Amino acid sequence: MVQRSSDFMIIGIIVLVAISVSVVVTSGDGDDVVFVFVFQSAAPSTFDSSTPTEAPTLTPSYMPTYAPTLSPQGVLKSLYDSTNGPSWTNVWDFKSGQSYCEYHGITCDYTEQITEINLEDNGLRGTIPSEVRLLSSLSRFDLDDNSITGTIPSEIGMLSSLTRLDIDNNSITGTIPSEVGKLSSLTLLILDNNLITGTIPSEMRTLPSLTRLYLEDNSIAGTLPTELCTLTNTLIWYDEDEISCSCIDSSYREGTPCN
Repeated sequence: MVQRSSDFMIIGIIVLVAISVSVVVTSGDGDDVVFVFVFQSAAPSTFDSSTPTEAPTLTPSYMPTYAPTLSPQGVLKSLYDSTNGPSWTNVWDFKSGQSYCEYHGITCDYTEQITEINLEDNGLRGTIPSEVRLLSSLSRFDLDDNSITGTIPSEIGMLSSLTRLDIDNNSITGTIPSEVGKLSSLTLLILDNNLITGTIPSEMRTLPSLTRLYLEDNSIAGTLPTELCTLTNTLIWYDEDEISCSCIDSSYREGTPCN
């Protein structure tokens, strides 16, 4: 005979602490926005098996965050917005349906990755957005002869394919970020005729591909890293009354290797 009992003992309970649901939405401008919904429960710190336990209450929490990456068109939109795009000489029309690879000053490879941005003398007014770091195939970035202000974003050091950075004849302030030293493919760095201050970061000694460096007509002071002075194929333009190089005669504005 089987005896049934009406007494039950709670052996264990699985307590739900948090559930996270992410939804990615792409806007018409090409920006990806992530909507994160987090459901949390206030789990008790102690558990008494002799006391009936109610199911945990789920409380939704809404936290919109931007996705870690943007589409190439989204990055261009960031650049356009941060430099007063509607006032450019040659504007970009994001609503025309035109491929971003056909925009003025943009060059793409066969996979539609942006390889060059050349907006020289195009009426740009504003700052360089940090989102440009996402253009991993960018080899040329020219914004010279505009009215760029603000600082050089440290994220520029993430552009591992960059060979040419030309931002002369603007109103850029701040210092040269040390992250520039990560640009191992860089051959041409043109920073002259700005309002850049501070010293030359020692990290720039790790630029083995550099052939031209333009620093003059700023407020940069200090000493050029010896490793830069001794690069055989590198020519350096600098203000000799503010910058010294241990192995270059100060009368030379074009760097020559040490003897």
